[in-house]
Amino acid sequence: MAHVLIIDDNKANSSRLHNLIEQKGYTSSIAANMQEAMRFSQEKQVDVVLMNSIILHGKQAAGLQLLHKTPSAPEVIILAETGSAEEAEFAIEHGAWDYIVSSHSSKEIFSPLSKVIGYREKRKKQNPAQESMKIKAPGIVGNSARLKACLATLMQAAQSDASMLINGETGTGKELFATALHENSPRNKGNFVVVDCAALPETLIESTLFGHEKGAFTGATQKQAGLVKQADGGTLFLDEVGELPLSLQKTFLRVLEERQFRPVGSKNEVKSDFRLVAATNQDLDAMVEGGTFREDLLFRLRTFSLELPALRVRPEDITPLVKYFIGRRQKNNPMFNKKISADFLTSLRKYHWPGNVRELFHALERSLAAAQVHTTLFPYHLPTHIRVAIAKASLPQSDHRKQNLPSREKIEQDGRPNLVHSIDAGQKLQQIRDEVLAKTEELYLQELIAVTGGDMSQAITVSGLSRSRLYQLFKDHGVSPATGKK
Repeated sequence: MAHVLIIDDNKANSSRLHNLIEQKGYTSSIAANMQEAMRFSQEKQVDVVLMNSIILHGKQAAGLQLLHKTPSAPEVIILAETGSAEEAEFAIEHGAWDYIVSSHSSKEIFSPLSKVIGYREKRKKQNPAQESMKIKAPGIVGNSARLKACLATLMQAAQSDASMLINGETGTGKELFATALHENSPRNKGNFVVVDCAALPETLIESTLFGHEKGAFTGATQKQAGLVKQADGGTLFLDEVGELPLSLQKTFLRVLEERQFRPVGSKNEVKSDFRLVAATNQDLDAMVEGGTFREDLLFRLRTFSLELPALRVRPEDITPLVKYFIGRRQKNNPMFNKKISADFLTSLRKYHWPGNVRELFHALERSLAAAQVHTTLFPYHLPTHIRVAIAKASLPQSDHRKQNLPSREKIEQDGRPNLVHSIDAGQKLQQIRDEVLAKTEELYLQELIAVTGGDMSQAITVSGLSRSRLYQLFKDHGVSPATGKK
């Protein structure tokens, strides 16, 4: 029996929905906010979430994507009282199944609800869990819900020939996922060709990608096939695609559309049947707005999209990653014998890991070197900068934060908004909510910059928002991400 979770801070609305759903033969539960919903979804089976659109605003907005990454990966339907184009766009872009302007009547809700439940039941019969177990993904280690969700998307994409864009911070394993996509696709007998867009020589970019004829330029002593041709029948991986020069993006867009190109110095077109996978740690949407990346190219790259989670948001994967690393070392050297203390693992889980899995493996390498003849790894063997960061993080944060937070007097002097709102009974409740929300968001952004010192990576972690959503809020409220001022 399908289980529906209702997220609504309005008890009257949630109770009415609960009764309607139970009358239709489904089971239903209620959460007043995203925190309650996340706790429930981590512990119980949830098939569909009905969420009041008000929950989309503020710090809870990031929960829309996190709900998909809970063990049962529920579908989410947003219910709006009045609705707005911007809100609908945000909901759909962040994975909502549907966005409905609804008065909570039975007819308005149960048509999309029955469709999504039918979709879920059909998918269960296909047993995708067994399919995901067959995936070949050496080096991708972990059991967290976030990682499993990524692998499920990877397996789905592998069955098609569509382009995929992989987003993720440095060290999250973008090339590992790209390789796994290739190995699990029908093209796995072809070449997997890596193009490091950040390292393409400016004077030889087109030659490197598309090849050249003998004598095409000084030094071209013989005909040579480019990387795009080498990927014929296989996969072309554009690593750090955000570094692809704007002048070349238009040319490459044509190559994607027609799968043919002209080598440097040639009069003839050459064909190449490749599957494209691209990766970046940059915000390509922001680059499109800034005019440094073509929007039409981004659309072609992002047929499938995969957002790799940072290591700090999946700490449960640290232990299996450590065991994988130590096991690999022992496999290469049977004489290798090192044990891991519980304190060592605890310390690893306390660290922020700005360099993600790559930094973790480097830290383990350094720890093994520091341990030398000792048979057990202790926190003392960790690199100094990690031990210092852990020690600082363990200190009381209240005094430090108070020093960075602006006082109420300073807020008023700076002209920052306060949360006091005079109630006008002549206004609609939604209008008052919108005004208070806008003031709250603006104040929150200003204090967020004050607390984090303008460090956007830290601001993203503290706020729980995606980089693109956070920058959009700064833009909406006219707040500078660098100074926190308007």
